[in-house]
Amino acid sequence: MLSQSDDEEFGVERLRIILNEAAGDLRSIGIDCAALVDTTSQVPAAAVNLLYDCYYDFIINALRCESPTIMLFLTNVADSGIELRALLECESEGTAFWQEWRTKLAEELDCRDVAYSLEAADGSAKLVIDIEAKGVA
Repeated sequence: MLSQSDDEEFGVERLRIILNEAAGDLRSIGIDCAALVDTTSQVPAAAVNLLYDCYYDFIINALRCESPTIMLFLTNVADSGIELRALLECESEGTAFWQEWRTKLAEELDCRDVAYSLEAADGSAKLVIDIEAKGVA
């Protein structure tokens, strides 16, 4: 849990620190990882918790793969939105692995009532989540 209060907001620098520290930790255990935060918006804590949960889900599944790479992009879209794009690529684990993960993650996201797209196929998973921003940092 990143925040005790859903009313709290995360600024750009705080998001960069959180995501880049996680990326650095992953690189130290052999997972190729990069995170880019390119937004000027404040992000509500509830949205950051959702984003981090998805990032963590990608990390857990990367640990099950051979030669994984995780890329995470957080950028502004339209006038009042932020988009998370996450990608996991690795040596193929077989179609069943990817479909099982896709189904489970989709069920979790459906419960949270967020706008997303999710693709998972042999060797990669791609997730895009649209969230509403609050103000400008």
